[in-house]
Amino acid sequence: MAVHLSYWALIFGVGCGLLTFLPDKYVFIWILSSIPFYSYLFYSYQNYLLFYEQVENAFEQDIQSEEELLTDTETEPEIVSEEEVSVSYTEIIEKVDNWIKTDGYVQQGLTIKELSEILHTNRTYLSAYIKTTYKMTFREWITGLRLEYAKNILKEHPEINIQKLAESSGFLSRSNFIKSFTEKEGCTPAKWKKANQE
Repeated sequence: MAVHLSYWALIFGVGCGLLTFLPDKYVFIWILSSIPFYSYLFYSYQNYLLFYEQVENAFEQDIQSEEELLTDTETEPEIVSEEEVSVSYTEIIEKVDNWIKTDGYVQQGLTIKELSEILHTNRTYLSAYIKTTYKMTFREWITGLRLEYAKNILKEHPEINIQKLAESSGFLSRSNFIKSFTEKEGCTPAKWKKANQE
């Protein structure tokens, strides 16, 4: 159908071009010939609005983060035994601990795929390790680490502004940082700072 519409649009365009050479008294033919084209544009615009609304709703629901989608939508490897997983966890534990000690989580836009590459490990094992050890998703875990880091900076440098604090803690935006902080601590960073200074 798309091919037919493309041919139709091409014929319409060439036709309109030719109609411009008609005398002025036949201009109504050019106007009438454009009705189907503008009807098609209107129809396409309505379809676009419906699609946009669905996309917007998906963002608002925030069901899964980009990191979780990357993990969940790709094909998982073959099912592995508990013994194999235990061996993998032993290797991962030290790598993750060292990575946390070097504050690697403050890297902005970090995904589980990137972290698995940094740690030279399997992404599926890493995801399972985080869920098993910390009882949370990758996104929740990273956000938690960043918030703890931000609280430590606030204690040591209470004069720091929120924008700089958000960036140095690994958050992509000030608003996202404030929202995450408030959800976890029950108050804004400014109120938390004031309460912890007294």
